[in-house]
Amino acid sequence: MTHSDSDSSRYPRHLARLFVTATTIALLCTTVAGAQAESSAEALVDRYIAAFQGFDLDTISTMWTDDVVYADPTYGSRTEGKEEVVEGLSGGMKGITDLKLDVYARFVSNGYAVVMYEGSATMTGTEATGGADVPMRADGVIVLRIEGDRIAEHTDYVDYEEVNRQVAAAVAAASSGADAAGGGE
Repeated sequence: MTHSDSDSSRYPRHLARLFVTATTIALLCTTVAGAQAESSAEALVDRYIAAFQGFDLDTISTMWTDDVVYADPTYGSRTEGKEEVVEGLSGGMKGITDLKLDVYARFVSNGYAVVMYEGSATMTGTEATGGADVPMRADGVIVLRIEGDRIAEHTDYVDYEEVNRQVAAAVAAASSGADAAGGGE
């Protein structure tokens, strides 16, 4: 059998259709146990994000394994162990109020959850803000590794460049307002 040029141009489309069909069949053949595990993991992620927004460390920590890892490569931090993570988050979130994660995409698959969000919060009266209250918004992604019915790892990716820009702008505005009120001294 010979193929003309027009036949060979259809060959990649044929492979794409075959791939989509095979993928669809594989997804449809998911076992009931697997579906229940995914459903359970999705419920865990939903509860976790709700508790995280409320900064409810007591509830959050019940969802972690004892050897949980909390990492934020964009900030440069990594903490291991439930007690250490609670302590780190308690200190790291001082001065942060009104935390809200507007989740615009999330999926749970094969022991991992990915949550994409636009976050908002207010940084209140900290040294970094020169004592000013600074409302902030930034995009972020949380990747959770799930073991059984617990979260074994939480990795944050946050646009800290945007956060720092907002803090710097607020501090500059507060400083120039103070200068104007003080007669430019």
